[in-house]
Amino acid sequence: MPPVYQENKRPYVERALDLNALLEKKSYFLLGPRQTGKTFLIGHSLKGVRVYDLLDTSVYLAMSQRPERLS
Repeated sequence: MPPVYQENKRPYVERALDLNALLEKKSYFLLGPRQTGKTFLIGHSLKGVRVYDLLDTSVYLAMSQRPERLS
């Protein structure tokens, strides 16, 4: 598929995988090397989905102390 250019001029390749359908019943961790577009993918494909950045110390500590918040 050719890249699609958005208003912010970043190329985006539409994915064949429907992420919203995957997230209807389960939670997932999105892992990968730095600067590969993980945050961009979430922001572009998963609008309105709850996201926890566990690299943010305050978020990590809050979730560690009360993991039931994740449900």
